[in-house]
Amino acid sequence: MKDILITAMGFSPKEINVKSGTDITWTNEDTGAHVIGSEEGFFTSDSLEKGDSVSFTFNESGRYVFYSVNKPELKVTVIVE
Repeated sequence: MKDILITAMGFSPKEINVKSGTDITWTNEDTGAHVIGSEEGFFTSDSLEKGDSVSFTFNESGRYVFYSVNKPELKVTVIVE
């Protein structure tokens, strides 16, 4: 499992490399809510309040970009090998 933190300044890390079959968990540490979406359109989370988390398992190789629907400038790239 790998973790991505959501803060007011963005995602941390901004890029992550994982092997196929890895779970990634986004945890909101920001004071505002965030909805996480994929630019490819296959994933949209529920609204994550401070302290909430959501996980996704990456089973296919590729390069995926996720963003905060509330703040689209906040992005993270997930590279799956």
